[in-house]
Formats: sequence, structure tokens, C-alpha cells
Amino acid sequence: DFLKKIIEKSNYYDSYSTTLFDPIGLNGEKKGIILTDNDHELYLELMAKFEPDNVYTYLVSHNSYRLDFALYICEKYRIVDGSSYLRERTGDISGALDLIIDNKITKQLNDIFNYIDNNPITESIDKIIKNDINDSKNSIIN
Repeated sequence: DFLKKIIEKSNYYDSYSTTLFDPIGLNGEKKGIILTDNDHELYLELMAKFEPDNVYTYLVSHNSYRLDFALYICEKYRIVDGSSYLRERTGDISGALDLIIDNKITKQLNDIFNYIDNNPITESIDKIIKNDINDSKNSIIN
């Protein structure tokens, strides 16, 4: 119940996340609260929602979560590095590579669109280029 309340009130997340979920002290001694697997999964969802850049590191350094649940959370919050890592762990190597490649292509196309939108190109040339890029993107994805 306590962890569910933290999800509902995002301002509590930052203040509790470090002390509550870091069970190892500086000298290797146990500290903090012992959490169940469900608690770790709930924490994973909190992290995905509020600190998505930290999810991959958490996944690599912990095993207290179900792979299918963690993959669901990563896909729900579109955490590509986490999703690809979990797909690799489940044996779906091609799925992991597809995620990475699709993400890279999407980022490059977004960069191209931003470049086009922010440069003084005539409107007709702009439309032609965007249409060609959209056609290329659709043919790559499909």
C-alpha cells in the first residue's frame, strides 16, 4: 500500500527512492527495508515512469523481477534499452536488434524532420522532402 501511494504522489518518489530501495550500505552491510519481488516490480514501474534513464542499469544489476513483467513495463513506457536487454535475456535476439534498429532509424528521421522544419526551405521543397522521407520510413518499417 505504501508503494502504491508513492506512485500516486510523484513528489514522494525522489525522496524515498534512494534510501528505500538501496539495501546495501557503503561497507557492504545490509540496510534499509527488505523488499518482496512485488515491491521490486512496483519500484521498477515507478522508475520507468519518473526516471526512465535509470531502468536499464536497474535491470542489469537486479534479478528480483519477473522478466515478462519487466518487459511489459519497458514497452509500456517505451524504454528501448531495457526492452532490448530483456528480449535478449528471453532469447529473442532478433526482437532485441529490431528494437535497437527501429529506435535508431526513428531518431535519425526525427533529426531530419527537425532540420527541415528549422531551416528556410521553400514550402514546396519542404513538402516533397517530407513525403519522400515518410515513404522511405514506411518502406523500412514495413
